[in-house]
Amino acid sequence: MSEATGFRFGFALLVLGFTAEWCFAQQAGGGGRIVERFRQLDQDDNGALTLEELDRPAEIFKAMDGDGSGTVTLAEVTAYFRARARGGQPGAQTRKASPTEYPGEITEAMPVTLETCRTAAEYSTKANGHAVLVMVDGETVYERYDNGWDKDTPHRLASGTKSFAGVTAAAAVQDGLFEFDDKVSDTINEWSDDPKRTEMTIRQLLSLTSGIEPGENSVVLPYAGAIEAKAKHAPGSKFEYGPNPFQIFGEVMRPRSVRGLTAHR
Repeated sequence: MSEATGFRFGFALLVLGFTAEWCFAQQAGGGGRIVERFRQLDQDDNGALTLEELDRPAEIFKAMDGDGSGTVTLAEVTAYFRARARGGQPGAQTRKASPTEYPGEITEAMPVTLETCRTAAEYSTKANGHAVLVMVDGETVYERYDNGWDKDTPHRLASGTKSFAGVTAAAAVQDGLFEFDDKVSDTINEWSDDPKRTEMTIRQLLSLTSGIEPGENSVVLPYAGAIEAKAKHAPGSKFEYGPNPFQIFGEVMRPRSVRGLTAHR
């Protein structure tokens, strides 16, 4: 394994592991529960709650509704509880900032216009979107942030971390660390006595067809917790979306990455 390859493996695993632990901490601290409860209350699934949907006293609703729109978004509800946790004034913390727009150079030859970009951004805003970024041939031609977000505010990656898993797997196969159809149990010895889990391959794990219990999307377990997941279906028989397979893959890659980095110290 080259030094550069060892570094990219280590970096990808660091991002995957850090994000998973951060999400897990958020869930334990209430962040995940807020999202889950918001979705339960949002009966018409429009990204905003009315006073009737929120089912809280009017003064609390008013404190959450910082922009006075008559509805509250997930960002406003989250900001309200964050302000309370900090001991601040909730109403003052939930006010939405005006949209921040960065129009770039759009020429007639491009398949987009400033008007269509703004139309898309307005739709995103109404659906509680946080950002719209349009690129043409590698150049940013339109950028806008809304609902209290800006380009300097860190954002939860959530399923964006799956991109790191895919790149890491492809690089590992290219460098001969394993093949996509290798058994996961070759690395995770705890699975060797399980008739279903012992047959699961890395390809099935990453394509979400391994049959492993997928886990809840709002609850991302650390690697040690994810490998305890049980088999629900025979490997390759069913697609089922969830975070567990990618956390398990992180555990598959961890010893390989450590060995690669150690070899070049």
